[in-house]
Amino acid sequence: MTMEDWCKLQNCMEDRKSLSMAMIDYDYNGEYFDMRDREFASDLEKDNYEIRFPAEKLIDRMMIIYMDLGMKGGDKSK
Repeated sequence: MTMEDWCKLQNCMEDRKSLSMAMIDYDYNGEYFDMRDREFASDLEKDNYEIRFPAEKLIDRMMIIYMDLGMKGGDKSK
């Protein structure tokens, strides 16, 4: 799923400029997040907000955390 697809679902396309980074755990265990990679806003913008990686990095399931996506003071803003 691209950032644009996710944002369409969350109604946040206008907020993607507030994205500071995405953190990636390629083998999320369901208990805690273990960051293995990160993409900063400048890289995401250059890549049209797509995160690409080799499929062999995935083990079982993954989690991506998007930081500061439309958040101001911890609250969702429109």
